[in-house]
Parts: sequence; structure tokens; C-alpha cells
Amino acid sequence: MIFHKRTPSLRASAYEILARHLPIHHPARLELLEEASLLKAGEFGEKKVTRLIQSLNQDDIHLGENLLLPFENARMQMDHLLLTPSFALIIETKHMKGHIRLDLRNEQMYRIYPDGTIKAYLHPVLQAERHREGLQDLFSKWGVTLPIYTLIVFSHHDVFLESVGDDSNLPKNVIRSERLQMKLRDLLKQNTDPKSDIPKVIKQIQKSLLPEEIFSTLDHFKIQKEDIHPGIWCPACEKLSQHWIAKRFRCIHCNLSAPETVCESLFVYLTFMKSQLTNQEGRDFLRIESADTARRAFINNDLVAFRKFGGTYYRYPGNTLAMLEHRSNDTELTKNFLTSRIHLPN
Repeated sequence: MIFHKRTPSLRASAYEILARHLPIHHPARLELLEEASLLKAGEFGEKKVTRLIQSLNQDDIHLGENLLLPFENARMQMDHLLLTPSFALIIETKHMKGHIRLDLRNEQMYRIYPDGTIKAYLHPVLQAERHREGLQDLFSKWGVTLPIYTLIVFSHHDVFLESVGDDSNLPKNVIRSERLQMKLRDLLKQNTDPKSDIPKVIKQIQKSLLPEEIFSTLDHFKIQKEDIHPGIWCPACEKLSQHWIAKRFRCIHCNLSAPETVCESLFVYLTFMKSQLTNQEGRDFLRIESADTARRAFINNDLVAFRKFGGTYYRYPGNTLAMLEHRSNDTELTKNFLTSRIHLPN
């Protein structure tokens, strides 16, 4: 049973939308797209792990996907949390291709690309241990006595794992996805004594879940607000080439009308530039001449008007990410964008 199901990464979608509004040669554009690609590849691997767990057909296994929970005045994100009456298991999934070196002594994981480039990450064992500490802290507050195990699962079929440093053997909780079911069966055999009421634990987890948010994106990727170009995306031409022409948004190159992408442009402005806009600011960013047309565009995309300093402003009624997800359910084009094809890292 899945007690919390994952949704497509809104952060990945936000990065892709923002990248569209940057100049082609802006250094952050490629970084945003690469980060979005990694997030989506991670989702692909996590779905594979879910299928492997579900195929065990164990009635007493309860699975949570992509859980955001509080820890030390911050948050922790667990790819999977598996609960049984006898134990809890945190699974951290890495969907990486190629040569991976794990160096626990230096607390690093190195990914070696075919061209010889090496990229370093925090060792996943340490990442999983932090999640274990965070979950243990929550369990202690709730009076839950379940032992907590961790697994790091490398889900790509074409991965070579190498341990370097003092010990040439991989940590026991680092496995390929092919060994996941065997590991789970071993844990189920070793832990048969019920220790907690799982429905109550699940209720506590669900009450503690945090929403997905975007933090300091412009600072992190070194993007200035003036770098963000106005316009509305044409999915056919892959340019910010839609204008208000003959009472509808049309691409000035191919004449395609895709008004659904107006919500994405508004999302960029209200998320990365300002949390509210005037009619004039919206007209400038959407490249609309008529104030009345702009007002209708705002209302059609769920913005609400409010008075401030004697003028009218527009904003989202709630969380902008939640609003983007809501809009994705209303328009097929935007929905397809938010759940677009997985770009596996090379």
C-alpha cells in the first residue's frame, strides 16, 4: 500500500520554465536544464524502486514516496520510506549511469563522465544517515519504537560501483536495484516482532509533511532579475515568440496559438521576480498592449486582484507551486510539460 504517492517534481518544472526566459548563452540556462534533468532522472529511478517493492506483494508493507519532513529547523527529503509493524526502512535512490566511486573516508561520491570530467557529491551513506537521524527524532517525539534501517539503491542498469579509500568493499547498505528484493526479504525475515501501530505512524507522518518549495534559485544559479526575458513560450518554435494578435496569443513565426503557456510566464514573474504585479508590469512581461486584455489574462490564470497604495495589484491566492500544479490539471499542454519525457543523464 502506498500511503503517500509522488507527484512530478515541481522544482524541475520550475527550472525548465525559468530556463526558457534566459538568453541562450546565459551560463545558468544549461545549469538549470541539467538540474531539471537530474531531478527527472531521479524520479525515473524512484519509480523503478517502487515497482520492485510492490512486486513483493507483502500486505504489511506501507510505502511513502518523496516525503518532505521537518528536521533541525530545516527539511529532509526521503525518496522512499517503507514501514512495517516491525521496522522502518529509508531508501535513497541514485539513478546514475557509468563509473561511480564511493569514498567514505573523504565523505564523497565521485561520478566520472566519459570525457574524464569528475563531479563530486556528498557520500549517499552520510545523506541516508542524516535522514535516519531525522526520522529517529520524529519517532522519539511520537513514541514510536521501530528500528530504522537505510538502503542506498543505484537503479540504473549501466552503473559500475567502486569503493575507494580504506575499505575496497562497498558499504553493506549500498546496493544495485537488482538486489533490492533480496535485501527486503532478509529484513522481513529478521524483523518479525510487531513494535508499532503503523496506521497511527502514517497519520503522524502525513500531519508532518511539508510542501515542496523553491529556495534562492536566482542566487544559487547567479541569475539577475534583469536577465529574465519577457514573453510567452511557443512550444513549436521553442522561443518566447507568442504575442497577442487578433484577439488571441499567437506565435509570430508559426502562428500557433498556445494560450496555456501564459500561466508559465506568469509563474516565472511571480516566483522569481516579484510576488505581485501591476497591470502595466504584466503587460510588459506578457507583451500585451491592452490593459483589459491583460486583466482577463490574469483572472483566467487564477490571479486575484487586491488594492495597494491606491492601485490594483495581482497575485496568486496561495502557494505559487501549488497553483502551477493546479493549472497543470486544467490544460493539456501545460500538463504535458510538467510530466514531460525523462532526460536520463549521460
